[in-house]
Amino acid sequence: MRGLPGSACPMSAEPLIVQKPKSCVCWGVPVIIKAYLYGLRMDLNAESGASWWKTMLLAVIAVVLSALLLEVGAGIALNRQARRQQAARQDGASLLKAHDMSALDRVHIAGPGICWLLKPNLEQYEITGRCWNRDVRFLLSTNAQGLRNPPLAPEGTRTRILALGDSTTFGLGVNNDQSWPAQLEKRLNDAAGHPKFEVLNAGIPGFSAFQGLVYLDKIGLAYHPALVVACFGHNDFDTWFSKTDIERAAEVEEIQKGGEQSASDLFVLAKRAIEQAGNAVERAVGDKKPRLTPQEFHDTLAEMKKLCDARGIPIVFLRWPQEQQVLQRNPAPDHYEPTLIETCREIGAPLINLYDAFVHVEEPLYLDPVHANAAGCRVVAEAVEQEIRLLLP
Repeated sequence: MRGLPGSACPMSAEPLIVQKPKSCVCWGVPVIIKAYLYGLRMDLNAESGASWWKTMLLAVIAVVLSALLLEVGAGIALNRQARRQQAARQDGASLLKAHDMSALDRVHIAGPGICWLLKPNLEQYEITGRCWNRDVRFLLSTNAQGLRNPPLAPEGTRTRILALGDSTTFGLGVNNDQSWPAQLEKRLNDAAGHPKFEVLNAGIPGFSAFQGLVYLDKIGLAYHPALVVACFGHNDFDTWFSKTDIERAAEVEEIQKGGEQSASDLFVLAKRAIEQAGNAVERAVGDKKPRLTPQEFHDTLAEMKKLCDARGIPIVFLRWPQEQQVLQRNPAPDHYEPTLIETCREIGAPLINLYDAFVHVEEPLYLDPVHANAAGCRVVAEAVEQEIRLLLP
């Protein structure tokens, strides 16, 4: 993102399509051509039929050998390209670009589809930088699952709540125990008098609702949560590419399923080069689309509800206000908030309006125009706890 009002910390993602390869120099081709031109000493005016056929045969052989060398070179280039892409996808810095916070780039690994995940087993990793021209410093630890949690308790020994979201759920700018999922877990267990609940912090910086849906389907539901709390809408209206997240995911899926399969590596290489050139032009001068259109945002939230309903899991959505809305006492929904409110009403999903919780607190609650400080995360935890108690077993 590049500073759209209301969006989360300015970030951008690198395309998950393989990058344009370095030029493949098939040195064998000019050698063959030279051998053909100078070695054959062909006489274009020769009248001998045998000489003409010999010349044609050698010409065909030269062309075939040249094509074979080009094909071999293309295959080598594609293999190198695949290795570079695999290495890049394991290097978090190639997946997400958090402007003015490069340390955050290095905590990600590739996930399903166009998703990125937090690296597992990080220990007190220091992240410093600036977000919205404000200094940020915090420590990040992750467990074996890449969640911003301590090691998970054995399954079945805790009632699990899955906190699904972007950097506001992740807790950008605050330490692990200060994030709202961690504070919610502490409040619930303090009230229960023993460690009964486990709130899984599955917030990932830069996530759109579509990426959250993929995470929920491919990873989140496998934790068997008793409740899902989802917070999206900060990144969804932002513009990164000339395609929406859903369109980009379809392209990646086609490639992963072998949509580029061809008898010719040279054809695939040329096709990719043309596509990369087109993408470069679009990124430079083309119109960019929101990561999700309002309709796609609506449909994605509805699909989250559908997935949870099929498993008998309640899902609750959060409306997270911007700092400006709270300071100006302006409750009017902004950006994709009207779509969020209408969608929750339409699909029958509870919506916790955090504006109502924030506006009555006098102390500072924000680190920047979007992200909450430790006090703000406490207010979120209090509001969520109050609303979800009737939904918990």
